Amino acid sequence: MKSVLIGIYGDIYDVTEYIHQHPGEGIKNIYLRSYHRHNVSDEFERMHMTDEPFEIIIKAKETGHENGIYYVCPYFFTNPLKKRIPRIPKYFRFLKNDPYGLEYMKNKR
Repeated sequence: MKSVLIGIYGDIYDVTEYIHQHPGEGIKNIYLRSYHRHNVSDEFERMHMTDEPFEIIIKAKETGHENGIYYVCPYFFTNPLKKRIPRIPKYFRFLKNDPYGLEYMKNKR
């Protein structure tokens, strides 16, 4: 299965394993997979009316993963003018069991 990476509030998360648990999946024909490599902060804010989704991403960031959502890294992609690129580049990959990547990210949370 191809990883589904999304940007939320300046961070990147892998939500691949969470898709089948997502309670809003398919409501109003909206699917997490369709947001792959996008910054979804505005949509996240608009679609979630309780604190639970916010608590899940906070816990994922603090512990590395929560309910199938993996914290990947800060959203650090910028263009030469130092403006944030709205999409996560195609070359970016997240390997949740990569010991080098995990070691590198220890102090980035």
